[in-house]
Amino acid sequence: MTEPDDRELEQYLKGNSPLSRRYREASGETAPPELDEAILAQARRAARPRPPGINRWLTPLALAASVLLGVNLGWNVYKAAPAPGEVPELQDAEPPPQSPPPMEKRAADAPAMVPRAARVERKAPAASPAPPASIDQATAAPETGSLARREADLEARGEAEAQQKSAEQEQEQARRQAAEPTRRRELQAQDAMTAPPPAAVVPVLSESEKIDRLIAFVSGLQGAVFIRNGDEHSATEAAKHLQMKREKAGDRVRAADDFIRLCASHSYLPGEAYLIRFADGRTRTAEDVLREELARINSAR
Repeated sequence: MTEPDDRELEQYLKGNSPLSRRYREASGETAPPELDEAILAQARRAARPRPPGINRWLTPLALAASVLLGVNLGWNVYKAAPAPGEVPELQDAEPPPQSPPPMEKRAADAPAMVPRAARVERKAPAASPAPPASIDQATAAPETGSLARREADLEARGEAEAQQKSAEQEQEQARRQAAEPTRRRELQAQDAMTAPPPAAVVPVLSESEKIDRLIAFVSGLQGAVFIRNGDEHSATEAAKHLQMKREKAGDRVRAADDFIRLCASHSYLPGEAYLIRFADGRTRTAEDVLREELARINSAR
């Protein structure tokens, strides 16, 4: 790389070099007038004031609607309010609370509140004259007095009906209590007539008596053959053999189940089961036959 020429640098600084002339020519160039006009037009459009939006009208409209609604509500309340001195008509289902009736009205309605059952047939003492009505009562409005009397009449009627109903319930209860002994005797008589007769008393057999019955059952098998160790024996011989084994067993046989298990089911030495062949040809083990008989004896108690 070569060192820059000092003369070229000096000419460049003085403005005599080709590069200096090019810079001077480029610095004199300006933008076209069409571009300036477009930029100015865009600026004027941006600076132009915009029309007011809808948000500016929301507040006045809301205020006007609130005023109109308040006026309408006030007018409806004014029309629904009763005129001065006018008493609204009351419903029978829900009478409004009123002040208690005057003393003279209570004294006049007192006999009507007493039920007929509680009245005593005697001459009532002469009632003292009612005190004169006060100035406020005399000057009260007719509508207010009629409502008070109506409420007093309804209250007195309700109390009288409640007292009458209570008296009727007490009379009905007393009548039932008076008729209870008679009704109880009638029911006892009906139960005695319809009750089934008492069952016959079956004596409870002891274990020894049950064993006796099992031996008697074997002895009473008509036409049956008792097979023991391959030999055939009659029912009477089988019963005697069972009785003999029972006696030899001694205290080991305490119940009928012990008798069947130790004496009537199999032989001691060979251990072969005892068989019973009935007259119809059926053959069963002696243990099964005797256990069925023992179950029948137990169920017959």
